[in-house]
Parts: sequence; C-alpha cells; structure tokens
Amino acid sequence: MTGDSAMNQSVPNCDTCDNRITIPNFSAKQSRFLLAYRQDPVILRAAEMAGVNRCSVYRWQLRPDFTAAMKKASDEHFAAHLVKYRAEQEAKRIRREQRERELRPAKLENLARTRARKRG
Repeated sequence: MTGDSAMNQSVPNCDTCDNRITIPNFSAKQSRFLLAYRQDPVILRAAEMAGVNRCSVYRWQLRPDFTAAMKKASDEHFAAHLVKYRAEQEAKRIRREQRERELRPAKLENLARTRARKRG
C-alpha cells in the first residue's frame, strides 16, 4: 500500500457532497468540490472528500466564476467558524465568572465596592 492510498482511506467523505446536488453554472464534480470546500477550505482535503483530482481544481481556478465561488465557500466556512468560536469563548467566560463567584465571593464583593467608590 502506498502512502497516497493510505491517505485517501483516512479522508472522510463529504457529508453534504451529493451527486444529485449541482450548483448552477458548474459541473457535478465542481459542485461536489465546492460543497466539500465549505466544510474544509483546504484544496487537497476538499478534493479528496469530493472525489476529484486536485489538479482539476487548480485548472478550474482559471475560471473567474469558479474562483469567486471558492472565495464565497471559504468565507462561509470561516464565518460559521467565527460564530462557533465566539460562542465557545462566551461559554468559557461565563464558566470562569461562575467559578470565581463560587471560589472567591469576598474578592468580588470588595472589587465591586472599590469600583463603586471610584465612579462616584
């Protein structure tokens, strides 16, 4: 078994890549790639998930409309990732505040009094 075939076996299939789904103005392979690229914006992994050769992707990138579609798919991926990241950070902040209230209630009370004195 070569390294390439071992790598192909470890790549999961694209969850949203359906052969029946096509994006207007693009072939079925291009549509599958764009759907996979939304999940993972790395050309090699998205091409493997979609079952297309990455060289084909680089050739398709010569078309401005395909490049624009790739940019849009990448932006959608990162926008979704940013929302998820912000939600995780907010959950961490809330957990930290709860833990601080449980472990150091006097410290928080003193901080609140000090801040109130400084304000007015």
